[in-house]
Amino acid sequence: MDQKNMILGGALLIIVILGAYVLWPEAGAPVVEDIASSTPVTALEPTVAIPTVTQKPTVTPVVPVVVSPTGGQRSLENNVWVTEIVYTDSGFSPVNIKIQAGEEVRFVNQSSGAMRVVANTKDSSDYYKLINQGTAVAKGKSYQVSLFKPGLFIYSNSTVQWNPSGSITVY
Repeated sequence: MDQKNMILGGALLIIVILGAYVLWPEAGAPVVEDIASSTPVTALEPTVAIPTVTQKPTVTPVVPVVVSPTGGQRSLENNVWVTEIVYTDSGFSPVNIKIQAGEEVRFVNQSSGAMRVVANTKDSSDYYKLINQGTAVAKGKSYQVSLFKPGLFIYSNSTVQWNPSGSITVY
């Protein structure tokens, strides 16, 4: 038992010595000269620089943008998820997407011609015609629509003969 107490006492003594060395570093720390004041300063002595602020910082809101596992790039705008479908000379991309009811879809025209999104459905319901774009938009312009009810929207660009199409599944 005495040997065990001696080992514990020795370990405690080593811990105290190391703690003292860490808490009082001036004893073993190198001394350097502060160029501005020509006074010796301990190297480990902390210095505090207080920056002066001449202008207000600009706060830019962060808008989350994600690539949806169900197709398309999604962004949160005004607390509503918007999925983007890009139209190029090759057609719509992504061709098929899935969104939740209440979300929006933005069709962006990056083709060399006009784009007018229209529903390709035999259903005469006004709801499926909701996707119909009133007028065509030129390159660089977009068309956005909100879809609130579950269903399958098949759409195309009515301004071209080969009539590229895609689909939106609202769940």
